Amino acid sequence: MKKLPIVDSPIKGYTIHSYPLSIMLNEPRSYEWFYSNYIQVVCNRLFDENFFDFKNICSIIDGDEWINWLYPGNPWIKCETIVLYKDYYKEIYEIIIWAIKQNEYVVITLDEYYLPNKQNYKANHNLHEILCYGYDETDSIIYTLTFDQRGIFQEVKVNYSDLQNAYESVREICNDKENRINPIKLLSINKNFSFQFNLDLVYQLLIDYIKSRDTIGLVKQVYPNNLNLTYGINTYELLGKYYSYGRKYYDIRPLHILYEHKKCMVMRLEYMRNLFNDETFNNIIEGYQEIQKMCLLAKRLLIKYMYTSNWINDINKLIESIYKMEQQQLYKLIKNLEKYFK
Repeated sequence: MKKLPIVDSPIKGYTIHSYPLSIMLNEPRSYEWFYSNYIQVVCNRLFDENFFDFKNICSIIDGDEWINWLYPGNPWIKCETIVLYKDYYKEIYEIIIWAIKQNEYVVITLDEYYLPNKQNYKANHNLHEILCYGYDETDSIIYTLTFDQRGIFQEVKVNYSDLQNAYESVREICNDKENRINPIKLLSINKNFSFQFNLDLVYQLLIDYIKSRDTIGLVKQVYPNNLNLTYGINTYELLGKYYSYGRKYYDIRPLHILYEHKKCMVMRLEYMRNLFNDETFNNIIEGYQEIQKMCLLAKRLLIKYMYTSNWINDINKLIESIYKMEQQQLYKLIKNLEKYFK
């Protein structure tokens, strides 16, 4: 039996963030990079699937095809992709065990129809990535990190036979003409990378956020401009619009990610207060803690609405209040940071 270390990721809305963060934050030095990033957000005004996310180089909105292969926006993660052909004779659990013995985490796409602890078990064929980080050869199980049948992001045990069925089903569903089974990713912490907390970067990202500007970065060299995207604080208007359509079903993930964004802001502010030994951050921290609570309330109201079909107008009012309150806190924060550049 062996388990590689896993940290409770502060971001769980999309696995493109939660999987690498669950690994890299085992390295204490990586927090300085984390607190320097994850500030900007982006929303697609067409409300396509996965329409709201953190805006880093690695974003669910910017390019699913790239995401399926690498984690390009996270320098703390080393990633190698392996493609297995149909005549490869070993069972998939053998490959996972071998990788974990080399201290490599494994990210693999599986069909949730064959996974008993998933919502789609024996109901729908749904392909989703899953992180494998441990094994128990005595009980014939692989320890994974994923969303369980209740939508909770946590450890899920998968036995060898279910894992094999879920893996082989992906190739059948995708009708891979090259006779390849779907690729797997081997992840590990990049111990050679180093990064110091970058206050200039934080300040610039906050300015981009409050001015709703597209944060310029490496992504511009890969993807063309998308005129359907809105950035920063103006995304509140789109969220309010989305949650006012009177639908029977709403995607809860944007409100969850909004909550995680405020959670990360609180963590960042507490870090800066301690780093600079500056008690003037306290008032801003308290303000963002209140915003975080309001975002959690909005998420809970949405869950209640989808169970009871009560009118959703309260959520829109709450989103408007959150917008106004964060705008106030942002101006305070930016002004407070400017003293470090004089």
